[in-house]
Amino acid sequence: VPVFDVAGGVVVHAVAGNRSQYAAISRELPVEVIWRHVLRRFSSGHCYVADLDAIVGHRPQVELWERLVHIAAVWLDAGVRTAATLVDLKLPENVIPVVGSETAVELDGLLEASATTELIFSLDLRQGTPISADPAWQGLSSTEFARRLVHRGAKKLILLDLAAVGMGQGVPTLPLCRQLKQEFPDLFLITGGGVRSPDCLLQARDAGVDALLVASALHDGRITPEDISRVTGGKG
Repeated sequence: VPVFDVAGGVVVHAVAGNRSQYAAISRELPVEVIWRHVLRRFSSGHCYVADLDAIVGHRPQVELWERLVHIAAVWLDAGVRTAATLVDLKLPENVIPVVGSETAVELDGLLEASATTELIFSLDLRQGTPISADPAWQGLSSTEFARRLVHRGAKKLILLDLAAVGMGQGVPTLPLCRQLKQEFPDLFLITGGGVRSPDCLLQARDAGVDALLVASALHDGRITPEDISRVTGGKG
């Protein structure tokens, strides 16, 4: 799944979660041009978008979302904090909201909302330790946090270690992915962060991952369409 981190109206290169150091991939090319190029090249009908402005508490890039939904279906992390703010976003139909533990201050309310609204929950980690804005969920291990999310209704779950993002040193969440997939075989499991080569695609598949988020390795050519086709049997 192609990943686009967006800040200030441009696509940026994410590095280890240090957002003040994120540099624009291109200031000349409009976001839509980059989107179309990547999605066309990788035959992807959807993508993951992190609205970094919204995540850090600034004004969401609503106009950008409205343009992008004409290009692809979007998994969107727009810094959802509560069930009420989720409603206030008024997202287009082909957008699935991502609820990140980094920003959600009322996880239980959002888990209740997932019974009637399709949501993807993201367990955000830093060097293996959960990042939680909800005081009631703080202090849990990554395994305990993930189990609680699933037991309380999460059907789609992202495991993402921010310290690995953009570093190209491998995906550190795969052992946890393997464990969770064994415990919850029906869970739709997504991970990413640190993808460096086609080997990471194979390792993710073997760990039971259903979707792998890829950003830097797509933009700089370390992962090619041929690599993806080889691993997925041409299914994308």
